[in-house]
Amino acid sequence: MDRMRKLGAVFVTSLVALVGCGSGASPQDLAIAADLGSAPDLQPLPTVSAAGTVTSSAQAVNLPLADVTVCLFPQKTQCTTTNATGFFELDGLPGGLDLVLSFDKTGYLPDLVPIAADSNASPQLALIPSATWTAWVSAAGSTWDPAKGAAIFTLVSTTTLANGKATMAPASGDGPFYIDPSTMPPTPQASSIGPSLFLNVAPATYTFTATATGKNCTLLVGWGADGSKSVKGPLAPGYATTVVSRCM
Repeated sequence: MDRMRKLGAVFVTSLVALVGCGSGASPQDLAIAADLGSAPDLQPLPTVSAAGTVTSSAQAVNLPLADVTVCLFPQKTQCTTTNATGFFELDGLPGGLDLVLSFDKTGYLPDLVPIAADSNASPQLALIPSATWTAWVSAAGSTWDPAKGAAIFTLVSTTTLANGKATMAPASGDGPFYIDPSTMPPTPQASSIGPSLFLNVAPATYTFTATATGKNCTLLVGWGADGSKSVKGPLAPGYATTVVSRCM
């Protein structure tokens, strides 16, 4: 149907041009052109905005991080940078689609954040210094090949979290490794109330889900639609994909 409408529009345009040049188009031709031209116009695709704040986890208290390059990934044709307060905003992003934003700054682990379609995304992201990331991987007793992907799946809660688990499907690479980043060097854990690491993952799209005993775990709005229990996100070489879930 869309193809017919486009062809009709072309036909109408051509016929009008001929009439304007005194071609002597017949009434029958004009009637056909009018009928084809009555099809409704194609509507422009909707657009959305993504705005948020980026901080640095280099200090005990996260501080705003300026000059972080934020782009629509993987195209990287729409980009902006964070200001002095760490704030960024990207307008004109395609609506109705799951999106991914990339965050890059020298000295920090490059990050990807999956954004659920039309979720009014406002991610509050703390970028991890490269040296801190190296310490985290070491605490996990593993290594990371930057030619592969990685994921940091963080579980947060306002109460004690028992048996917090992060899952990624389908399974790939190494992990999850649960660590306590509040100590230096970080210490491994049996379950998570903080970051869970997936390392050396084959580049592809994965589904992330969190669970905890006696808790309802849902993705933070922006990472997932309101109340969603899982989100899909890509893992790409040289990047860590960040996902955050709240367990209440």
